[in-house]
Amino acid sequence: MISNLTTVTFGVNIAIALSIIVVFVLKYRKSEGFGQAVLWGVLTYVVSNFIRNIIGSQLFPNGIDGSNPFLGSLLNSLLITVSVVGAYLLISRFQANKGTNKKTPVMSAFAFIIIPTVNVIMQSINYIMYISAINAGNASQFVSETFTQVQLDDLISKLTTAPSEVYLQLGLTILIELAVMIVVFTILFKARKEEGGYNIKPLIVGTLVVLIYYFTNILIQLIVPSVILIHALHLLLGTFIFILFYKVLDL
Repeated sequence: MISNLTTVTFGVNIAIALSIIVVFVLKYRKSEGFGQAVLWGVLTYVVSNFIRNIIGSQLFPNGIDGSNPFLGSLLNSLLITVSVVGAYLLISRFQANKGTNKKTPVMSAFAFIIIPTVNVIMQSINYIMYISAINAGNASQFVSETFTQVQLDDLISKLTTAPSEVYLQLGLTILIELAVMIVVFTILFKARKEEGGYNIKPLIVGTLVVLIYYFTNILIQLIVPSVILIHALHLLLGTFIFILFYKVLDL
């Protein structure tokens, strides 16, 4: 029997994800360049994942060794930083020719996490369906050629043994990363010169924000034993970054 609290946790994830989408659409749908910002944000996400997969497969074909938490966190965060900043700079070259305004980086940041947000909704719905079937004794209906009995048993074990708060990471992560990406996209946007090129100082600051955020977050997950404490530190980290740079944001 899987705890009802686990189901509630997935419901909270759905609520967080839907709230992000609703706020984004209601607040910015009438803003100039809304459609273009959505396109550029989604493209930046897709390109960043492409860059990360290409570089990762070439430099770390067997994955990044996590035996050393500090080194593993550093390498992972460097890989993510190169992919995110590189993708943003690449896409922004095309974006500059299409017209932008002070709300463009914020709208692009929302769009950047749209795909992960939708994934959270779909994953949470699937988990709720699995939990309902498992508790009703009908879990075998999910067994197929692509989802074996062994995989189902592993899923049941995972859902029954892991604390409910573990799964809250899905919703919290997209919420915190939204706040961080709003900061990063705004700083990088302000780094761009009208005549072309970038101002070095804000470019470095934006890059460091990405690096520090992911390095700290990954390290926290590797060395902190308490799930609740991991969530609390992650939330504190994202909140600190957002407040630190709040004055430069055009929300």
